[in-house]
Amino acid sequence: MAVEAYRRSDLYVLRTGCQWRYLPSDFPPSPTVYYWFRRLSADGTWERVNHTLVMAAANAAAAMPVQQPRSSTANQ
Repeated sequence: MAVEAYRRSDLYVLRTGCQWRYLPSDFPPSPTVYYWFRRLSADGTWERVNHTLVMAAANAAAAMPVQQPRSSTANQ
């Protein structure tokens, strides 16, 4: 549960551009959140997460069938 709260707070800051000290009170204390964000950045965790998400999106896009555009003259 605690790890999820830190993950949500990191994503909140990244998504909204909010400053760390202005995190809403339902998140853990901002110094603690910032500490974990920096630690996970330094050890490459966020880079690995990003890579995994990009690859998953690329695989999902590749698995989707490509539909050929309909010709406007096909029914004429």
